[in-house]
Amino acid sequence: MDEAIWIAETLFLAGTALLMARGGQVALGSWVTLQGILANLFALKEIELFGFCASAGDPLAVGALFSLSLFNVRFGRKESLRLCAISLGLLLLFAAASRLHLLYTPHPSDLYHHAYAALLTPAPRLFLASVTAFAAGQAIDLLFMGLLGRALPLPARIIGATLLGTALDTAVFSMVGLQGILPHLTELSIVAYVGKLLGVALSIPFSLLARRWAARGATV
Repeated sequence: MDEAIWIAETLFLAGTALLMARGGQVALGSWVTLQGILANLFALKEIELFGFCASAGDPLAVGALFSLSLFNVRFGRKESLRLCAISLGLLLLFAAASRLHLLYTPHPSDLYHHAYAALLTPAPRLFLASVTAFAAGQAIDLLFMGLLGRALPLPARIIGATLLGTALDTAVFSMVGLQGILPHLTELSIVAYVGKLLGVALSIPFSLLARRWAARGATV
């Protein structure tokens, strides 16, 4: 059942990225940032995929980098770098706001403080790790798109950039953010990247659709 949900979520995220791209720069940029925040919130939720332990945040991490690649194609390198800076800044602000939220003393009738505490206590470390990993992944993504991808067809540029970005993102985030928090870290890291490879594969039809739209002169 989780496998079907995982596939459906990956397709949903990629399809939404295309819709946001048609909505313009603000819509797609907001979608990139939102996926980055959600990927961190769900990173600690462990699920079973094909018999292996995996993180529920992986489809969102792939979706964020896939969306960034689309953003770079549509709006250019300069605006993509600006979006990266804004996204990373908002990740840090969310981590700070999470800590402030936990400083409130819960009312005796409160039923949910422990849930927020369990969810948000690791947030600063996770978001700092995410900033490092996401920045590294985005840098590789934009480098590939800007320097190495110009001679390649649009789908190959998007998929290649996403593959390289997710590899670095997975390695850095696992070492910095999850070491000592989750068990099965090696298994999680390997399964995370294999899962992201599958996520990228599921995104290929959306890359082809983006190329078709671009060839027609429509918003990618």
